[in-house]
Amino acid sequence: TLKESKQFNLQACSPLRFLKLFRAKTTSILTLVVGMQSFGDYLNLYDINYLFLKKVFDVDQTGIGRYATAVGTTQFISGQTMAKSIGALGQKGATLFANTMWALAMGLFANATSIQHIGGSLAAMCFGHARNSGVAAYIQSHGQALGMGKSEIAAAQANFLAILKVGIPLFYANIFVRATSNGRNKPGAPYVVVALISILSQLLFWTIDPDKKAVQKAK
Repeated sequence: TLKESKQFNLQACSPLRFLKLFRAKTTSILTLVVGMQSFGDYLNLYDINYLFLKKVFDVDQTGIGRYATAVGTTQFISGQTMAKSIGALGQKGATLFANTMWALAMGLFANATSIQHIGGSLAAMCFGHARNSGVAAYIQSHGQALGMGKSEIAAAQANFLAILKVGIPLFYANIFVRATSNGRNKPGAPYVVVALISILSQLLFWTIDPDKKAVQKAK
């Protein structure tokens, strides 16, 4: 009946639901790590990729499409390699490996002047796209200890990343403009920043022990 049905919870639709992940130190840091890792996500770099490839290699739309296809292939491969890395190295070891490979991929791309350099960057990407897999799993376990449900945690994390995605492309666009104006010619600067943020995300990840059992809290 209508009386027995639950009332619509407006708070469940709040764009600030991700703040629940910041109620404890471990989930706070893990969420920040995932956020920092997202600065290197392909969708956040799409516009900059076009500007970089156009300026350095003078590619047309067909060339951009081919590069996008190549990146898509590396994303598929990365899912497989990350699963094997977690099995062999554990979540922490696999996260370190993936973050390292992503920083390497961005460093190679930032300094690319030939197709061979692009190929080297794509090869490294095969081991780095899924770098947030282990961290996201830790967020799930520690978030549930806070009384959050699996779907709620996933939604809160997606909400947080969506908010970041609003500003990240503009952030890189400003870097690109500054790096290629007033006599400067460093079109790869945004990718150097991505590499540095990837390294910083790993350093932040090291400040906690996510394998330490989370303390259960009442809902």
